[in-house]
Amino acid sequence: MDSRKTKEVEIWWNKNPFTYNKGVGVGKVGEAKDLSIEYFDEAEKRYKKHSGESTQESGKPVFSKYIDYESLRGKKVLDIATGTGFSAITFAQFGADVTGIDLTEYAVESTKRNFSLRSLQGTILQVDAQDLQFPNNHFDFVCAHGCLMHMPNTNKATQEIYRVLKPGGTTYTWMYHRGWYYWFGIIFLRGILFGRFFKYNFSPLALTSRYSDGAHEEGNPHTKFYSRRGFKKLFKGSGFGDVSIYSNYNYNEWNAWPVRSLNLGRLIPKSVQRFLSEKIGFALSCSITAKKLKK
Repeated sequence: MDSRKTKEVEIWWNKNPFTYNKGVGVGKVGEAKDLSIEYFDEAEKRYKKHSGESTQESGKPVFSKYIDYESLRGKKVLDIATGTGFSAITFAQFGADVTGIDLTEYAVESTKRNFSLRSLQGTILQVDAQDLQFPNNHFDFVCAHGCLMHMPNTNKATQEIYRVLKPGGTTYTWMYHRGWYYWFGIIFLRGILFGRFFKYNFSPLALTSRYSDGAHEEGNPHTKFYSRRGFKKLFKGSGFGDVSIYSNYNYNEWNAWPVRSLNLGRLIPKSVQRFLSEKIGFALSCSITAKKLKK
């Protein structure tokens, strides 16, 4: 079952890669071999705008709130779901020995193109993160931003990350959180009020897949949301220690609260927005850091 679903996920994301194009997130903009350095720079710029500085501050590298790039100079880094390659590129620019992987051919070719245009070195491979083709204790750091929740067997992928990390190695991941959008936007508004639970056989997974990435394309094949307790259980259960869960404050999310057509969130002071996001768990996403402890 997992292999069939994984193939479905691969086909969908190969057709609808994350490019932050036209404000909808996913969608091809051309053949990978024809993409320009201006395109890649724009994709990174759009990601930063889209994320609202929730994972990096203005003018700083992507994910730098959670990743100390300088400490990874000369270290072996695995970048899972490399997409257009802007995170893998950042690791390479800081002198890491980076390997980027993705489930889809398009993302692999796009990232290779990005590296080539910048004359940077990196190993880019088409690999399923649920079955990593690397030795035990191989990498110093693993980045898995925005991908684990789309994998049919997230537990296996997390266990694989643990396996390939060296003792003392760390991972950074970003996943969807059961915050306001999950409970209000999906479960209550669409599931109950609009009656979509009937259409999708009362399946929360079917609803979250339909009304997350690619919603304008009738949704994607598989998207899970986790509670903060669920994140802790996932990583602890895979063997990790020093697991930290951070609810991300993204001011852009408040521009759609409670819905885009009735934007009341903009009236709430940003200090209150931040408190509700980070402390109460209002946020759409969480960043997770975890360590493979030395035995």
